[in-house]
Amino acid sequence: MTLSQRSWLVWFTLSVLLLCSSVAAAQTWTFTGSMSVERTGTGLRVTLLSNGQVLVTGGRNASGTYLASTERYSSAIETFTPTGDMKVARTGHTATLILNSHTPLDGQVLIVGGETADPGGALASAELYNPATGTFTFTGSMGTTRSQHTAVLLQNGKVLVLGGENTSHASLATAEVYDPATGFFTPTASIMITTRREFPGATLLNDGRVLVTGGECTIREPSPRIWTFYVVKRETSSCAVLQRLIRL
Repeated sequence: MTLSQRSWLVWFTLSVLLLCSSVAAAQTWTFTGSMSVERTGTGLRVTLLSNGQVLVTGGRNASGTYLASTERYSSAIETFTPTGDMKVARTGHTATLILNSHTPLDGQVLIVGGETADPGGALASAELYNPATGTFTFTGSMGTTRSQHTAVLLQNGKVLVLGGENTSHASLATAEVYDPATGFFTPTASIMITTRREFPGATLLNDGRVLVTGGECTIREPSPRIWTFYVVKRETSSCAVLQRLIRL
């Protein structure tokens, strides 16, 4: 190997090492500001707002108390700031940013269902968060109580809510659509067919269909303290489907 070839090899090796070190540095985790209230469990919801801030809603604290409090995170100052309280303390709800509805609700966040400690069980109520005022107001309620469900913003600005469990902790196969123009929920076809799902995955596809995948199905046994859980995987029973495409 000539001197020039060795020099080129050294230069190339150093360049690769510098590139790798810069990429590694860019992928590190760093602490940012803490929330003003401790929140635990899978029930809190985090929503990106139109202005780039992040809305955190509900959940439970370390003592298991259901929370109505909310806060907003600003990446510019890396700080959480308390904002208005929800009308109902809830966990296991959904929080969907409304867009493309061509109504005054664009930019607001739709809070749907969940569960609460008072009076207990799943909720049918829904609220709207207005980032401009930092306040929550009630909107139309769902036709059924629902917790641990999924919500998807559709191309027309409406919000599809599906699956979950009701006040009796029974898994649901039903779905409803929220219309920002009217402020009401309307039942849609039981798009889950015979498949009841909690924690389902749902994604809006480019062609307007919604892909629903996975989840759990809860069946109540004769004893009220015994519950059977099925992971939704394959087409073998009412609690077994890998995926299903829905066109609305």
